Amino acid sequence: MASEDQSCPFAQHYKQAHDEAGLIRFSLKPALRSLAADPDPLYSEALFSLEALGFDMSELTPHNRDRLIGNTLLSFLFRDYHRYAKENFPLLKTFKAGLFADEARAPGPYGSNRDMVSYFHHVRDANCNAMNSIVKAWLADIDRKIMRVMDSGEEVSPTIAAYVQANRFLRHSELYKGAKHSLQSICLTGSNTALHLCWCLVEGAIFLASYPTVEDYLALVRRSRKELLPLASGSLGMVVTYLDASGLHPHDGVASNPPGPDTHALKLQKDANGDDIMRLDPGPIRPFMNPGDPYYTGCPAFYVGGMIETYLEIVCDVALHYNVFPVGEGVAVLA
Repeated sequence: MASEDQSCPFAQHYKQAHDEAGLIRFSLKPALRSLAADPDPLYSEALFSLEALGFDMSELTPHNRDRLIGNTLLSFLFRDYHRYAKENFPLLKTFKAGLFADEARAPGPYGSNRDMVSYFHHVRDANCNAMNSIVKAWLADIDRKIMRVMDSGEEVSPTIAAYVQANRFLRHSELYKGAKHSLQSICLTGSNTALHLCWCLVEGAIFLASYPTVEDYLALVRRSRKELLPLASGSLGMVVTYLDASGLHPHDGVASNPPGPDTHALKLQKDANGDDIMRLDPGPIRPFMNPGDPYYTGCPAFYVGGMIETYLEIVCDVALHYNVFPVGEGVAVLA
C-alpha cells in the first residue's frame, strides 16, 4: 500500500490500522511472477502449495495458509477472467435492453415514478445479473476447453491447470469447505463486490455534486477511482469492518442494494489540480484481525492490472445507458 500513501490520506490511516491490528502484508506478486515464469507447480498431481514456490508457511495457521494459497490461485485465474470480461463487454448491451422495457420513459433522469434509490437498485440488479452471467460463461468456457483437451490430447494451458488446481484445493480446504465456497461462488461474490463499490462512486457523485453535463459526473467518478485501490489492497476483515462502519455495506449484503444518500463514507474535496474528487473518509477505519490470521494479501483482483478500471467503465456505461445522471431534463438513453 506504499504507493498510494503520497496522494491518498485514506491509505495512510488504513495502513496504520492494519499495523495496529497486527496484520502483515503478504504480496502475491512474487508468487505470480514465479508462476508466470515457470507454471510447473500448477501441473502437479499434489495439492497446490506455496512451499512449491519456495515460501516458508510453517508458522502459519492452516486457515491463514489456505487463504494465501486460495488467493494466489484466484489471482492467477483472474487474469484470464479479465481478458474474457473485456472481450464480452458487448454482451452487456443485450441485458440492458430489457430493463424497464415495459415502462414508458418519462422526462427527467429517473423515468416513470421511481425515486432515486429505488432506481439505482433496479439498475444495479440488472448490472449484477449481466456480470454474473459473464462470470458463469467464463467458467463454462474453461470447462469446455478441458473437455476438448481430454478429447484431443492437446496441451493443457496454465489457465486450465490453475483452474483444476483451484477446484481441487477448494474441495480439500477446511477453510473454504467450512464457508461452503466454490470457485463459482467466490468469483460471483468478488464480481458483485467490485460492482457495488464502483456503483458507490457513481451514486456518490450524484449525491455530493451538481454538474451541468454528464461528462462532468463521469470525470469526477474516474478521478476518484484511485480511492478504491487502497481499500482493495487491505485484508478482507478490514474491508468488511470499514464498509460496515462507514455505511457503505449494502443492505443485507446484496450488491443490488445501494447504501443511499445518508452514508458519510465519501467526501467531496479538491485534488492537487483544483478539481473535484471524492475521497474515502478515514474516520470509520477500525483495526481488525481474525485471530490466528495475521497475514493478508488484499483482494486477488488487486493484482490484475486494469481490473478495477474495467469494472468502473462497465458501471459507467450502464449508468449512461440508464440515464442516472441528473442533468437538465435527463440525458438520452443509449442504445
